[in-house]
Amino acid sequence: LESLPRELLDDITSYLQPHQLAQLSFTCKYLSQHVEPLLWESVELHKPGYHALSVEPNSAPPIRPASYYRWIYGWTSFLRASHRAEAFFTMLQRLHRDDPEQLQRLASRVKSLCAVIKPDWQPRTADSNEAVRNGIIQFWQLLPFFINLEKLELHGDLASKPEHEQPTPEITAPPLSLQVAKLFGYIPCTVSAWLLKSGNTLEWLELGLLDRPFDLVDSDEEDLLRSRDIGEGEGSQNEREAYEIDHNDEYFYSTIPRPLVNFLPSSPNLEFRSELTLPRLKHLHLCQPCKGSYDTHVVSWSITNQAKCLSDWRDILLACGNTVEVLVLEQRPSIDLWGVEEHHLDEAEVLEDDQNGKRHRALIKMVQRLLVPEDALKGVKRVYLYGMVVGQDELGNPTDRYPSGRFMRLLESRGIKCEARQGHWFVYDE
Repeated sequence: LESLPRELLDDITSYLQPHQLAQLSFTCKYLSQHVEPLLWESVELHKPGYHALSVEPNSAPPIRPASYYRWIYGWTSFLRASHRAEAFFTMLQRLHRDDPEQLQRLASRVKSLCAVIKPDWQPRTADSNEAVRNGIIQFWQLLPFFINLEKLELHGDLASKPEHEQPTPEITAPPLSLQVAKLFGYIPCTVSAWLLKSGNTLEWLELGLLDRPFDLVDSDEEDLLRSRDIGEGEGSQNEREAYEIDHNDEYFYSTIPRPLVNFLPSSPNLEFRSELTLPRLKHLHLCQPCKGSYDTHVVSWSITNQAKCLSDWRDILLACGNTVEVLVLEQRPSIDLWGVEEHHLDEAEVLEDDQNGKRHRALIKMVQRLLVPEDALKGVKRVYLYGMVVGQDELGNPTDRYPSGRFMRLLESRGIKCEARQGHWFVYDE
């Protein structure tokens, strides 16, 4: 075995699944030395075919080449992948309690981590299957132990029951040196803020963070007004912006999960809203749900959170304005499962149902204001628009009917390439 060329061994092991690598590591010391680091260097805990193993940041954004979809066998369902993820992280939770030095050794080997996370995962007893709470930390508190992590992709899920959710304490450990960060779903503000403290090393950032739908009973009255304008400066302490946010309706069937706000690392200096710095960022993808257009199915949407989210996004754009080259702006029209089943709607129908472009008007307006000064976003070379109706004339060019079409014309005049793509809807369970 030792006579095998290292390149050949690398190619063979690249096709093996984790449990096969584990079996191979027990065959002999030579293979163990080669295989064991591979088991920990890249931890992928999701259903097969989700994405290529640690290669998509090297592909032309935002398309992931199909040629990299190599793991098409093995984990046969999302549920099985979820069980593996739970087993992996609860093992680390036990190690933190029983053998913290071993936890540090193992976690320090991981350079790439991708997983869907449930915040209420906890080790359980073998006899009664009851949660072990004594000395067990939250999953989020494990992240600082991955000191050599370079690529992180987390999709946060809600807890199984609201009463299982726990407040997440602020993480005070030194920031990681992440190069790639993809944060989607329900990730606490304190965790997101700490992860974004890696901004000095980040080259690729994707954000699609969510907050729980606000409770209609306990919600602030200002979130539920039938119609109101976002006041001057609301959502931003430093810049006076008048965002044109879509109004809410008076009666609701369900509430759309809100975009997460106030997740940027805060500045100790009160003169500045955030201490976020992104001096190396080249690729930025910003994604949020938005209120869909419905004739018979009315939903509630937090206009306040939308304004504050745009304010956070503005701070991010200003932090990377000199370096970002690829900008992806994505909005996902929202619909609950009841609406899909009751009205027999499909994804394309929901995406195209935007008569005047008001769904994306506020987002386009915010970004457009940053592009007008010659010194703002001066490094941008390509822009992708997802989930926004553009419209086209007889020659196939964007029209002025929609804000996104006018925005594309502005980019063209600035020499910036822009593509509009269909995108996806956001289906949630009410």
